[in-house]
Parts: sequence; C-alpha cells; structure tokens
Amino acid sequence: MDVLSVGEARLNTLLFVPLGLFTVMAYRRPLAAVVAGFLGSVTIEAAQLAINDGRQCDLLDVYANTTGTVVGVALGCLLLLLLKRRPLPTTRRELLWAATGLILGGILLGVFHSFTPELTPLASSPQEEKAGPTTMLR
Repeated sequence: MDVLSVGEARLNTLLFVPLGLFTVMAYRRPLAAVVAGFLGSVTIEAAQLAINDGRQCDLLDVYANTTGTVVGVALGCLLLLLLKRRPLPTTRRELLWAATGLILGGILLGVFHSFTPELTPLASSPQEEKAGPTTMLR
C-alpha cells in the first residue's frame, strides 16, 4: 500500500465521521447509522463503477467509509451520554431493517466486486527489475 492510498483512506474515513455523528445525534439509533453509512458507501462506489468517468472504485473505500461512520457513531453515543441523553434501545424492527440492509449491501458489494477489474502493478523496465528497489534522497 503506497502513501497516497493511506492518505486517501484517512480522508475517506474522516469524510464519513460526521455522517455517523450527526445521524446518532438526530435519531439516536446507532445501528441504523452504521448501516446507513455502509449502504451509502456501497452506493457511492457502485455509482463510480456505473458512471465510469475515470474514477477508480475500490473495496477499501467501503471499509474506510464504514470505519469513519462507526467512529462517528461512537463519538455521537459518547456525546449523547455526556448530554445525559441515551441512545434509544434497539428494537426487533430495527434489527430486522439492519439485517436486511446489511444483506442487501453485502449482495451489492459482491456484485460490485465481481465487476471491478483486477488492478495490476505498473510494468517496470527490465533495467529497473534488475536493479531492485531504489530510494530517493532529498
């Protein structure tokens, strides 16, 4: 994993923290907020695949976005506790909707993954392969 992809993963994670935070603060439903973040991320990546405008869609983006949502939900729950407002208890109906959303998201993720082309490293010249890894000094 190169430095650019690590930076992009951090930005993707930070991008979804407010979604989790504000959803929990508004609705007080942590599980629904996590599922919404996951489904939103899958939808964004599927749209990038369908539009095919040169953007690269990546499964790691889904993981990073969902992680950001979970961090936001955790911060939102902590903030609710500090404000003496408790998250609402999870109901069976919410569990059913969450399970349905996760199953549908998993199916979409599987379809998305099957249509995503395999990424291959850029081919280097034979001289670079013989020389091995190089480092740049500044």
